[in-house]
Amino acid sequence: MAMLTASKSHVDYRTSVLSLGLAYYYQLGEPSFKEEKTSVPLSVKIASSPTGEVAMHPGLHHRATRDVIFNHWRERLVKYYQKYNPEKVGEVSMLLSKYRGHEQELLYALERKYGPEFVNNHGEAEDVFDVKSSTHGSLALSYDGKVYQWGVLFEEILTRPTLIWSGLFSGRTPRLKAIAISCGRKHAALITENGGTFTWGCGFDGCLGHGSIETHHSRPTRVKALIDNRAFAISCGGNHTVAATDSGDVFVWGNNRNGQLGIYPREDRLCVSLPLMLILKEHAIIFVSCGRQHTALVSEKGYLLTMGCGKYGRLGHGPSALKEDDWEQGVNKSVNFKPRVVKYGSVRRPLLAYQVACGDFHTIVLGINGDVYSFGKNENGQCGHGTKHNYVVPRLIEALSGFTVSAVEAGGDASMAVLTNGTVFAW
Repeated sequence: MAMLTASKSHVDYRTSVLSLGLAYYYQLGEPSFKEEKTSVPLSVKIASSPTGEVAMHPGLHHRATRDVIFNHWRERLVKYYQKYNPEKVGEVSMLLSKYRGHEQELLYALERKYGPEFVNNHGEAEDVFDVKSSTHGSLALSYDGKVYQWGVLFEEILTRPTLIWSGLFSGRTPRLKAIAISCGRKHAALITENGGTFTWGCGFDGCLGHGSIETHHSRPTRVKALIDNRAFAISCGGNHTVAATDSGDVFVWGNNRNGQLGIYPREDRLCVSLPLMLILKEHAIIFVSCGRQHTALVSEKGYLLTMGCGKYGRLGHGPSALKEDDWEQGVNKSVNFKPRVVKYGSVRRPLLAYQVACGDFHTIVLGINGDVYSFGKNENGQCGHGTKHNYVVPRLIEALSGFTVSAVEAGGDASMAVLTNGTVFAW
């Protein structure tokens, strides 16, 4: 377990975004970084956008084509030359043909000659309220409701934080500021201040909720099926999405092959392309989190419910997760098709939670008393117990005892806890 600290005298916690890990798809948000990965946090420069204009990107298609890539770079280089040397605009196509496959190196050379591609007109960074990351992409939500994206969600690679949502809608007066964001494996979602739900990215298995299992969107697009429901919490998983509304209802859509939507995966429900309300008679849900193939919910009374694939113990329901090869009628016994309350201890009492975070194959829970628990796959130490054994029931992370934890987060095979003083623990 490692500790990351930031002194407020050197770093403004509202405006500083740090990233670390792999850098294959520019998911670190810093294109000048040349290595494959970093274990030292890099500063992500998110320039404010005073005009409020959302960057235009080429549409997503079912398959990446050379034309899509060519047009993406042509548009960027045309804008670049219009800024620094308009006489060269006519040479863009020729340059791209000459440097095909090495477009980023070409842009680096031009930046060294003329200047940066992106310029911060205010001379200061955007105030950031929240960040979310996935396998290859990341999002940042600013205090004024703008959303920035970098990395790749489906086909388009954004090498730097790029404005994807500005609060504008249909060209009208600025409104609909974003208040919540989530980033799945290949798709993303945001919630606006009036409870509207928007999704974009790869739409396979219906994870965007637009009624199709094949249609993709490069820009945030409203989920029309939820237009009469005010969402306030949302989470994107491997290929599914879960949203909670202010009425306490939960809506689910996307891949359901492992029961991660909380309904039995009949043949007609292997993929749900439109939001479906999950019936939870005794629980009003206030927090949701999605892993690759499982989902966790927290009710207003603090009950933690999990559903989906339980392999490695990621649902926290005990030894049933060990029966991974014991099949009955083609169904893996470690799968839970209905939300089930997580219990722990010798007397099996409910684990009352304040917050939950799902990684690919493990789960981290912040209890109402401030303790942190974990369960699931632990091959890389992501459960934080100093071992490499999997855990099928919640276990207290003793290394965090005595600290006041305010939030927990989980990545693919990594976990983090944030203390009230701003200190971050990672493992």
